[in-house]
Amino acid sequence: MYRIMVVDNEAVITTQLEERLASMGYKVVESVSSGEEAVDKARRLRPDIILMDIVMPGRLDGIDASEIIKAELDIPVIFLTAYADDKFVEKAKIVEPFGYIVKPFQEKEIKAAIELALYKKNIERRLRKSEERYRSTIDTAIEAIITVDNRGNIVSLNRAAETMFGYSDDELVDKPFTFIIPKRLEKDLENEMNGILSTGKSDIIGKTVEHYGIRRNGSEFPMEFSLTTWEIRERIFFTIVVRDITERKQAEEKLRISATTDALTGVLNREFGLVFFGKQLQLSKRNNSKLSICYLDVDDLKEINDHMDIEKEMRS
Repeated sequence: MYRIMVVDNEAVITTQLEERLASMGYKVVESVSSGEEAVDKARRLRPDIILMDIVMPGRLDGIDASEIIKAELDIPVIFLTAYADDKFVEKAKIVEPFGYIVKPFQEKEIKAAIELALYKKNIERRLRKSEERYRSTIDTAIEAIITVDNRGNIVSLNRAAETMFGYSDDELVDKPFTFIIPKRLEKDLENEMNGILSTGKSDIIGKTVEHYGIRRNGSEFPMEFSLTTWEIRERIFFTIVVRDITERKQAEEKLRISATTDALTGVLNREFGLVFFGKQLQLSKRNNSKLSICYLDVDDLKEINDHMDIEKEMRS
């Protein structure tokens, strides 16, 4: 059974409403006659819905009381009024009421307004919980997740994205996505996104693409991203999942150096040197050019290594 509070300074009105609401299966938890009482009783009783007269004597009218109740308690309010003119309706819109009931009341109108308000509030709360769960999931993700609208502007980003790029949410929202991309690469990414918007097709959707990002301090870093699109009310949005691959690139470079150079001297090792010189020889023959090779042989290299303990120095 839904619990309802009635707020009206006319005793006849509150009595009629109490009787009608009870006959409809609702429980009237309290009837009060001023805005101040409405706020106080709402804090104590937490009703499911409030029927509130707009015009009441005292420091707080119905609109003022509703504004406080909405901000503090998030309880839906339906306004009761004998005035259906634009002046009162426009003023009441400020607090976004869940409906209006114009005096004199019709029972069907009362029930329809209450049921619709309760339904809207239920949907609103479910959407809010869904949004909170979504936000919690996004914010705890390791990867940076950025949502971009069909104008190429950032709509939202998670905490990982804030950390990665060095900006707060407020600093990046409404900025173009290219704001966090090096200038020399902006045009290519803009063209790719515009192509998706115009044709709905792209070679990068659903794939992992290597790119470069730029942090707040101006430093560039290698990143990879995957891009998906989704649509709401015929508007296309992009969700971009970004990973910083700086450590991976550094590890790859170390492996490359290890595979191609001598750990002791830092010059090309024998295996890679032979491959490299072979390619250079082929190139000189093809271009009919000369090729010079300088061969340096160091005697007793092992003794020098052992004496200077170079390998130990390199490990440390």
